[in-house]
Amino acid sequence: MNKINFIYTIKNLSFYTDNSFENLCSYLKSFRYNFIKLTYNETIECNIKKIKLLTDKFNINLIISIKNIENIKNVEKFIDYIEIFTPKKILNVKNIILNISIKKYKKLRNKDHYFHIILNNIFDLKWKDIKKYEIKKHIAIEFENKNIQYIYFSNFGINNFYISYNTIPNLLNEWSNTEIVNYDNYLKYNFNKIYKKNKKVLITGITGQDGSNLVEYLINNIKDIIIFGTIRSALMLKHDNIKNFISNKSFIPIILDLCDEKNTKLIFENIKPDYFFNCAAQSIVNKDDKDSINTLRVNTIAPLIHMECIRLIHKQCRYFSCGSSEEFGLTNYSPQDLNHNYEPINIYGISKLSTHYLVKYYRNKYNLFLCHGILYNHEGIKRGVEFVSRKITSEAVRIKKELDKNIIPNPLQIGNIFSKRDWSDSEDFVRAFWKILNINKPHDYILSYGKSHTVKDIIDIAFETLNINLIWKIKKNPLKTTAVYNGNILVKINKKFYRKENEKRNFLGDNSKSKTILDWDIKISFKELIQKMVKQDIKLII
Repeated sequence: MNKINFIYTIKNLSFYTDNSFENLCSYLKSFRYNFIKLTYNETIECNIKKIKLLTDKFNINLIISIKNIENIKNVEKFIDYIEIFTPKKILNVKNIILNISIKKYKKLRNKDHYFHIILNNIFDLKWKDIKKYEIKKHIAIEFENKNIQYIYFSNFGINNFYISYNTIPNLLNEWSNTEIVNYDNYLKYNFNKIYKKNKKVLITGITGQDGSNLVEYLINNIKDIIIFGTIRSALMLKHDNIKNFISNKSFIPIILDLCDEKNTKLIFENIKPDYFFNCAAQSIVNKDDKDSINTLRVNTIAPLIHMECIRLIHKQCRYFSCGSSEEFGLTNYSPQDLNHNYEPINIYGISKLSTHYLVKYYRNKYNLFLCHGILYNHEGIKRGVEFVSRKITSEAVRIKKELDKNIIPNPLQIGNIFSKRDWSDSEDFVRAFWKILNINKPHDYILSYGKSHTVKDIIDIAFETLNINLIWKIKKNPLKTTAVYNGNILVKINKKFYRKENEKRNFLGDNSKSKTILDWDIKISFKELIQKMVKQDIKLII
């Protein structure tokens, strides 16, 4: 059977000092790319040793594309293949690729001087050319056109097909419907068969704190597992939250628009996951009304697509949906259990409650193993600064560093300091995720710390961790409340962030069912959580 080689082409490489190129190589290898092709420039020349080490690490052949042949001497001993565009015999280089059009190829003499020929204009290629010009085993065809579904190559007798792009394609998405006779096994990977001895886990939202923490937990604690994690684009390969596992052999990233029903079904058919964790969400509560349609698409429509995939394609898949305490809205009693009234007061809460009801419906109607977790506030070192907990810890570290430099700092601007929440560490929650899908019957759960704390508690612990003991000046008008240290105002209440309704929302979760059924409990205390976040910000903030 003929071989299909996938080439990833980079025309202008900016070789970063971080691990972005290594991440790229790992990603390409996970989709079985055979080659990476770089256009020669000064960056390539300066970093050729490091580039070669990384491509060797992932067993990817390195092609350097050179238009000025005089530059070959600078890199030839480090590379596997050299691509040229003008016919020329080069005695000192073994693996030469001549990239040429069929029209120019017809005029070539001494074709055997070249070990590899790539034809870059396949639409001019005819069967009569194959016979007349003796296009044989060293010939390959390079595609840069995605619309090849009506082209059949089986009659050509060509040995190699080089499929080249300047951006990473998701092969599952882009090549599944390509009609290349006899080559479907190369283009449409059946991950279900490839990893039939592994526990197959599909996770959305892997760049978020829950998704990334779950991937790390599973890799470190569960044997014989293969994890497929979805990302929105190739740019997400550089995300800090996934740097610890992007190169792990148990992890495969997949580019997917969460609301793309067709491609979600395609991926589901190829993987047939044993477990499916939906950790993706549009999750900034105070901004969701500005983007309500997208919030409902991501938080409700995408999970509906997931459940349809399970119902229609692989009913054995066990599914976990991440919900939110925002489903309750205004609280009637504390602690809240699953019998509490559900009256959400924002689009985010509505979207999560809608998914909760969908999980119940599909579970009961079709007898599927679907679970929904109502997650109370949970934080960690991967939490974004757009969330109040991380905003506080990062600002506290900034203020401390400015004080150490004898700079009068701008104060932390905050909202309602007496707003209460039930805060936990995300790392505790992901342990529960796995347990939820590994018991005998599907249930819905509340995951919480079981104790509530105020925003003021976070502020106090954050500054105490930095040896700053704040003196609070609480005023009847909350907007005039401040916190002072050595005569400097370090915390101010900003009307922009102040929300009165928080005073009527006493979020406190009853986690007794989760503790009993799952044999699970919180390991990281509230104080330890905030201290951990502060210590992380000390490393990050210069």
